[in-house]
Order: sequence, then structure tokens, then C-alpha cells
Amino acid sequence: MTVAQGLLNIGLFVPAGLLWTTLTRRPAAVFAGLVLLSGAVELVQAVTPGIGRSCDSADLEANLLGAAVGGALGVLAGRGKRIALRPADLRSGALALLGGGVLLGVATAASVLVVVVDSADYSVVSADQRAVASRVLKEFFGDSAEVAAVKYVPAPAGGHGVLDVASSAGMLNVSWPTGEAVSGQVGPAGAPSGPARTDDELIAASRRFAAAHFPWALSGSTPTAVPADPDGAENIEWRTTLGGVLMPMRFSTVVSVDGTVLAFNARHVEPGALPEATVSEERARARAATAYPGLEVTGATLLAQPDPEGRWHVRWLLSLKSPPSADRSVLGSVTVDATDGNLVPRDQIVTDGGN
Repeated sequence: MTVAQGLLNIGLFVPAGLLWTTLTRRPAAVFAGLVLLSGAVELVQAVTPGIGRSCDSADLEANLLGAAVGGALGVLAGRGKRIALRPADLRSGALALLGGGVLLGVATAASVLVVVVDSADYSVVSADQRAVASRVLKEFFGDSAEVAAVKYVPAPAGGHGVLDVASSAGMLNVSWPTGEAVSGQVGPAGAPSGPARTDDELIAASRRFAAAHFPWALSGSTPTAVPADPDGAENIEWRTTLGGVLMPMRFSTVVSVDGTVLAFNARHVEPGALPEATVSEERARARAATAYPGLEVTGATLLAQPDPEGRWHVRWLLSLKSPPSADRSVLGSVTVDATDGNLVPRDQIVTDGGN
């Protein structure tokens, strides 16, 4: 909220507080009524589509300040009319505030996504970053979506930072400066509102969402579905394999049992040309078994992976575990270069490479 908007909100409630305090001679009850009115206005803004407004606690605070100033002016102006705070007025105001507050709280919990933000965190966001946040938000939620808050989180070691974008419609994390959405909460909280769908229908819902926002995720990819929570939501993950190599880009959605996309994660990485894999899975398994005698190789995946200098490699990732007869349980993994069969040192593996 800007300073001008704050002053406007204060100015709107000062006359109401002054007028109704003068007319009713019950300042506490008037203040309680204006508190509830302000809360109701913010709730309507949050749940009404197409008006381009969101529910903002700063608006509520400005409204209450205006109501308090108006009520105080009414008390001062009405001293000759015996306008003052009385026990009966305080009791009625407190009861009204308590009862109305409970109703507003129930309505808010049932229909509004509450976003808690620290204004100090996003006050330094640049105009370009706010513009990107607004553009991406509208791409997901429509032209009426309004940014409630933006926070920029710089990345370590000169990588891409992230814009945390909050609104009444949902939340997004946007890579900066690329402007690509990398994750977000895009569906309503609460119990599913429609009939249960089959796995194929949930995958189809994920595919439609990807086609609309992340078409790159569908190129040569295969979906897998696993349960995401006890309510029946499923995590649909899309991974791309080219020439037998698992590529670093990944995309996943959480889809509720009624087919609503609730959340997503996206990792768009293009490794470019990759060297040819000349080491077979059998040879990679043998290399791992030689390096770690006593452990069993339980799985092998051929994948594209970068090193710290940004060069891309084709490597075997092999899962290890101790045999059932071992004194203690050991789980681990080892990486073998698929071009020369050598073990890849841990300091040459970049965990944020997409795989």
C-alpha cells in the first residue's frame, strides 16, 4: 500500500467515526462497528473475482486509525452533549466486536488464502522486479490478479535469485532475472470440491497445466504419479529421457483428487550437446562394486550432470546399500563417468544441476 492509499483509507473513515459518534453518543460501539465494516470490506475484496483488489492488513490498519481519529473528534466535539465512554457502551462495543470478529474469522478461514509477509523484506524490490512479478502472476491467475507483496531472495555464488510473489489468488516463486516461474501454490486450500478422478484424469490435468505454462516439460517426457497426501492428491512428475540419458529438466504438479492443480515445481535446464556414453551399465556397476566392496549396487541411472565450472557430462548414478547380513545398515550412492569409467569426486558433482 502506498502513502497516498493509506491517507485515503484514513480519510474515508474519519468522517464516519465523527458522524456516528455524534449521532449515537456511543463511541465504543461505533468504533467496533467500523472495525467490523472494515474487515467485511477487505473480505469482500479478497473473495470477489474481477475487481483487481486483494485483502491487505495495511488497509485494515489505516481504516481503523481513521475510525479511531473520527471517534475521538466526535467525543471532543460532543462534550456539551455528554458524549463519553460509559461502561454500557464499552460492554456493547466489546460484545459486538467479539461476535462479529468470530464470524469474520470463520468466513476468512473458509475462503481466503492468508499470506503473512514482512513489509521490510520487500520494500527494496526494484520497479523491474515488481513488473516481472505482476506479469507472471497475471499469466497464472488472470488479469485481475494483484500483487500483495514481493520479496527478492538473492542467490549465493552469483546464481539466479528468486522473487517470492504473494497475492490473494496464490503464491509464486519466480527466477530472477530470467522471469521464469519455478514453483508456486496455485490451487485453493481445503477439501476437494468435486468428484474423485482416475489417475489418467489427474495426469491429463497436469498435462493441460504444463501445456499452458511449461510446454518444454512435455517434450519427450513421461509422467509418473505417486500419492502426495492422505486426501488422495497425487504428485505428477514429468521427466525427459533422450537417447537413454535422463535430462536435467524436471516438472511436477500436485493435483487434488478432483483434478485441481494445487502446486507445481519446475526446473528448466538445457545442457546443450552431451558427450557420448561409452561405459555400459554393467561396467559402471563393476566399478562401483570394486570401489565399495561389501555393498550391493541396487540401481543405476544414466543422467546428464554439470560440474562446478558449468561443463556438462554423462554419468552413471549408482545406488548402494549393505546386504541383509551386514552388522549395520548403510545406504549411499556413487557416480561413475560414462565416458571413461572413473569415479567422479564429490566436489565435482553439482547437486542443483536438475537431477
